[in-house]
Amino acid sequence: MKIVCTEKYFTILFVCILFFVEGCLGDKSSQNGSPTFPPQNKTINWYTSLEDARKKSVTSKKLLMIYFFTTWSDWAKKMDKETYSYYKVVEMSGNFICVRIDLDKNPELEKTYNITGNPTVVFEDPFNGKKVYKIEGIRDRHEMTDEMKKMLSYKVEGGGRNE
Repeated sequence: MKIVCTEKYFTILFVCILFFVEGCLGDKSSQNGSPTFPPQNKTINWYTSLEDARKKSVTSKKLLMIYFFTTWSDWAKKMDKETYSYYKVVEMSGNFICVRIDLDKNPELEKTYNITGNPTVVFEDPFNGKKVYKIEGIRDRHEMTDEMKKMLSYKVEGGGRNE
């Protein structure tokens, strides 16, 4: 009887250890260095023309969110893949008029916006051209969400809250 009791305890201990190890190691499919994200079926509505985005920004009374990048930048590629596809960033982008500017195709804008690296995001008031806020360098999905939240309370010059 004592042996059965000991075997029972070892079995229970073994099962507990298995659950503990499985909980610690988790799903191996997401442990290749890249985080996994929930599937997305919405994307940011990017303008590709600063002029068109500025016009829309004025009529909608929303801040411009200008994303400066280059196609060869690994950091910009990472932001496109992991930050700008994140559902909260996509949802929040609706509060702004978003435009993507390739600096290789628009090098004159580097000086105009004082771009010292890429990626860079500039929030601009469309009515007075004021550069309200500048984000230099890469931001992960949570950092970008926080940065965008900061801009929600800004009142655009032409009237109304940035809604």
